[in-house]
Amino acid sequence: MDMKNQPISKLMSRLVWSIGFEDSVKSIENLFSTKGLAWAPVLEPSGRVVGVLSAVDLLRFHAEGKDPEAVQAWQLCSYKPFTVEPDTEVVYKVNRIK
Repeated sequence: MDMKNQPISKLMSRLVWSIGFEDSVKSIENLFSTKGLAWAPVLEPSGRVVGVLSAVDLLRFHAEGKDPEAVQAWQLCSYKPFTVEPDTEVVYKVNRIK
């Protein structure tokens, strides 16, 4: 099967660590460090994905000299991530990004 026709679930990890809406940058850095993460979805209290936070976001944050205990995930994450169902074909996702 051609990779672009595979369901996205074949390419993604089943174990996904998430960040709480109000988690501090300090706690997020600890999670990234202990779990070896480069990014994680940010969830609001209801469990809905509202954004994504990446290691690059954390680097930018520190370059600005802000306090990691005072800033929360919702203040730093990228909003409105593009989400799909696990059986969505990779080609659909790639075509949506173009």
